[in-house]
Amino acid sequence: MPSRRFVTYTIIEEVLETAFQNRSPLDIFGLYEAMKEIPLASLPTPYSSDPPWGLLSDADFALRMNAIPIPLQKPQVHPAKVAHPQVSEHSIFSSRPDSFHMMIHRQYNFLHELEHMHDYVEVYYVIQGRCTLHIAGKSLSLVPGDFIFIAPGAGHSLESNEKVNFILDLSVRGSSFESLFLKQLSFDTVLSAFFRKIIYDKAELNYILFHTHEDPGVKHAIKNIAMETSLKDPFNEIVYTSWTNIIFSILLRRYHADVETDPLLLNTDFSRILAYISDHYDTVTLDDLSDAFNYSKPHLCNLIKSYTGRTFTSLVNQQKLYKAEILLTSTDFPMQEIAEIIGFTSVDYFIRLFKRTHDMTPGQYRKTHQCA
Repeated sequence: MPSRRFVTYTIIEEVLETAFQNRSPLDIFGLYEAMKEIPLASLPTPYSSDPPWGLLSDADFALRMNAIPIPLQKPQVHPAKVAHPQVSEHSIFSSRPDSFHMMIHRQYNFLHELEHMHDYVEVYYVIQGRCTLHIAGKSLSLVPGDFIFIAPGAGHSLESNEKVNFILDLSVRGSSFESLFLKQLSFDTVLSAFFRKIIYDKAELNYILFHTHEDPGVKHAIKNIAMETSLKDPFNEIVYTSWTNIIFSILLRRYHADVETDPLLLNTDFSRILAYISDHYDTVTLDDLSDAFNYSKPHLCNLIKSYTGRTFTSLVNQQKLYKAEILLTSTDFPMQEIAEIIGFTSVDYFIRLFKRTHDMTPGQYRKTHQCA
């Protein structure tokens, strides 16, 4: 079996810059063909989290990112019925149940990026330099500190043709976004409304842009996310999810008035219902919701179904199983105790539901994740 071939950002950018200077810029397919001809060095020495990347200067952080080994693999773009191709989360994220729900990489400078769309949430964050994002018929000039969320289904391309540019690209599985950030979705804020619209309403929104003016807290957090998604241990997902929530909170606390986005409509009632479910996932019942919001149970069921496409039970169980994943990978609690903590009275039912959802038992999930 041939060994896997790896490259680094430094090698890739040298190839892209040479082609750009020769007035023959490469798209992602041309880059793949060019990289197959490059003699590749041995796999770089594994990098560490000491010191934490959030404490590094921009220059030292760039050195860490540029040295990350990248597997050389053929681009996978799926045909779409619209004018631009679609990149599916299944071609970006591993299908393994223990794989990350989030990934981050450095945007390639000098790449001739084709207009495309995703079925997952994508974020660009500009650390240094300037670039232009073409999206929905607009051209947005992004500067250091700009933090832009791109909605699934929004056709876009990024133009970055300066060596000084340093732009991070953060991707979050669309299929797991709700589980990771249900609490954030429950707030009555412009960011929460944007997320609810693209997840539940499937609204044709395109982007939401925050101008953070190089806020040190945002920069510190996103550098640490890059570190956590580049390493691997049983605690990575817990840590990078926490850092992401910190970024969301900073954006909403400090920059809610300095934001560009499509018009949004907030739904106060549904926000409060989501918040209640998030806070009481282990014990909540339809009777509890009915008493708390003075709605009939049929109306609550219809409301939840219309916004999430799920039943009340399915939405609650999703939260319970996500909490179970965390406990399985971060503790050695027995199954009976985990079932009780997340609100299941029967450990057998918990195991059956987990297996039906994850295609493996909780014990297998714990063993697979912790041995990875």
